[in-house]
Amino acid sequence: MEAMAERIPDAGELDQKVRLLTIRAVDPCESCEREELCAREAGESPAAICGRPVEELPAGWEWKEYRKAWAKVTCANGLAIYANSGVGGREAEFILRRQSFTLADAISWKDQFCLPTSITTLGPGHLKVKVALVTPRICQGTERETQRKIQFPAVVTEKYQGHEQLEPMAQNAVRLVLVTPSVVKLKLGSLVTVGEDKAPWWVKIAHEMDPDKHEYEIERTVEP
Repeated sequence: MEAMAERIPDAGELDQKVRLLTIRAVDPCESCEREELCAREAGESPAAICGRPVEELPAGWEWKEYRKAWAKVTCANGLAIYANSGVGGREAEFILRRQSFTLADAISWKDQFCLPTSITTLGPGHLKVKVALVTPRICQGTERETQRKIQFPAVVTEKYQGHEQLEPMAQNAVRLVLVTPSVVKLKLGSLVTVGEDKAPWWVKIAHEMDPDKHEYEIERTVEP
């Protein structure tokens, strides 16, 4: 028996106001903003290119609203896996009218930050977006290419280790995973701070194959 096609929602079912977010440089120059806007209107992923010297570049990135939209929102009881090397978060599903929304973007709904994990088309005019409900933190770190100090948003999750014990418990090594926008490229071996916690973490391992986000395993030793 063939599976029934998923029902396309009526216009009145898209009754939740949401804000669509994209990652932008902190205090970008006018040319960067203009190029990003043009990319959006052309239905492409924004990729601002700036010709300023390194020392004049904006020192980091932040999530910014680029459009308001209406959505049908369904919260699920399961977990959404948003990090290959970390545990997941609560899952929800958004149905939006079809537009240039990508896995590099995010959704803000009722002050809840929603990180997309999959996007599929639903009929000719809608998108079904599955998300993880998470909390981004403002982090500080060292950029790989420029060695400058940068500020960036990241979602923090526990390192998934299964049943493997990598070192004696007496060492008390704590490991987390930072999930960042793909524009963030951290220097391995450098120190980062996460949110209001000023105690530093070492950047140990980088996972940068995903075109939409990067994952950095960070570690620090705590007192027994």
